[in-house]
Amino acid sequence: GRLYAYFAPPLRTRDLPALFARSVLGIAHRQNTLRSVASPELWVDTPFSATINVACDGELLTLASPLHYRSWPDALTVFTPAG
Repeated sequence: GRLYAYFAPPLRTRDLPALFARSVLGIAHRQNTLRSVASPELWVDTPFSATINVACDGELLTLASPLHYRSWPDALTVFTPAG
């Protein structure tokens, strides 16, 4: 029933693997850490553009900002093996 969003600081693409490794290992650097938010709904605003490219089920869509995401508890049925 919760959505999780992770925010990376502005950095070069080549710096992303190190950021990921530090996050997994719990090594924090003041300015170069991932931040996270958990909530039943999230609004994503793009203050510098009226639209944003979003990947949805393998398709690239151009959507108007702000984007509104919300959780639908029990919307997905998961089957698992018995036992």
